Amino acid sequence: MHDMHASKPAQPYWNPYVAGLGLGLVLLASFVVMGRGLGDVLGQVSPYDAGIYTLVVALMVVIAIAATLTPTRRALRVDPAAALRYE
Repeated sequence: MHDMHASKPAQPYWNPYVAGLGLGLVLLASFVVMGRGLGDVLGQVSPYDAGIYTLVVALMVVIAIAATLTPTRRALRVDPAAALRYE
């Protein structure tokens, strides 16, 4: 006879936000380490220039917003009741 209330094996907790934060910190650390060797290649631009990092982050935000505009417009045109009936 099978017990219907048998406990399932514990699943490891995985949070995508924590994973993304960890990956970002690892990438940041690798960029800082690589930046030490890039000083000669970059010329007058310091690899630790906060303005460059700010510009890159701002550019990435603009690209992310631009990438979401088309799907957002398409989703806004759909009637919610029709979408629910479709499922």
